[in-house]
Amino acid sequence: MKRIILRGDAVFLGLAGIFGLVSDLLSHYGGSGSFGTTFYRNPLVIGVVEAHSLAILTAATMWYFSKKHTATFGNWAGLSAHLICGISNILWFDVFISVGAAGKGMAITALHFVFAALNALVILKMFNTIDHPAK
Repeated sequence: MKRIILRGDAVFLGLAGIFGLVSDLLSHYGGSGSFGTTFYRNPLVIGVVEAHSLAILTAATMWYFSKKHTATFGNWAGLSAHLICGISNILWFDVFISVGAAGKGMAITALHFVFAALNALVILKMFNTIDHPAK
């Protein structure tokens, strides 16, 4: 279960990061892509480019954790990453609205919290196993 959740983290973050990064760059340099003219030549795009790039890096890290025995460290990392992203999306949701992507923003934010909950369940299950080992 732990491995499947970490791989799910990796796939979700990787796809969202790659799609977001490509869209950011197309919008910034060509005025096309999901964010069109809103991001065209806008230097503030550095923040979303960095965020989507970090999502790709985090995806690679989650995949690595899925292949190694790390107790719950990988799940703590996944929980933290998804909480940071999900809470940030809520706090700055106006960005999604201003670029006409409110629906996408809601879906991505919901998925962040789904993966946060799944990682939390793995962590809680591990603690429960430690406190109440099988007889």
